[in-house]
Amino acid sequence: MKQLKNICIISALLVLFSGLAWASGDGEAHSGKWMNLLYRVINFTIVAGILYYFVGKKIAAFFSGRSRQIKTEMLELDERRQKAETDLQEVEARIANLEAEKAAILQEAREQGQAVKAAIIAEAEKTAARIQSQAEMAAEQEVRQALAQVREQAAQQIVTEAQKIITGQLKKKDQENLIQDSLNKVVLH
Repeated sequence: MKQLKNICIISALLVLFSGLAWASGDGEAHSGKWMNLLYRVINFTIVAGILYYFVGKKIAAFFSGRSRQIKTEMLELDERRQKAETDLQEVEARIANLEAEKAAILQEAREQGQAVKAAIIAEAEKTAARIQSQAEMAAEQEVRQALAQVREQAAQQIVTEAQKIITGQLKKKDQENLIQDSLNKVVLH
């Protein structure tokens, strides 16, 4: 409303000054031009007043809304720019740490490989010791069995040879005495 009053005052002043200018001149020569200007100013003032009356608030609301929208968009863009900058800094930091991270991963893989290698070697040594122990035990057992077989065969041969010698040297009477002695020992004990 205040702006409408301002427009009306300005329009009235324009009409008044144009009338004064017309009156100060020689009326006849310039009256056509001044009257034409006066009609145009009045016409413009009326059209501007009508437009302001019907569309003024909407135009003001449009421009103020658009202004708010632009401010909001600018704030959002600023926030997005700041976020993009922080994301860029994070990515740059990750890229800078990439070599260190790669070296750490490689070192960890080497350490794990060494640990696995040591575990495999230790297991192989245990297995080899176990196999060697079993082989030694099997060899000792085979030696004992072989010795037992040799002893048994030797004992059988000795018995056989002793029987041959004894039967060849003993006479009937000696044989009977031995049997009698053996029976006496068995019965007495």
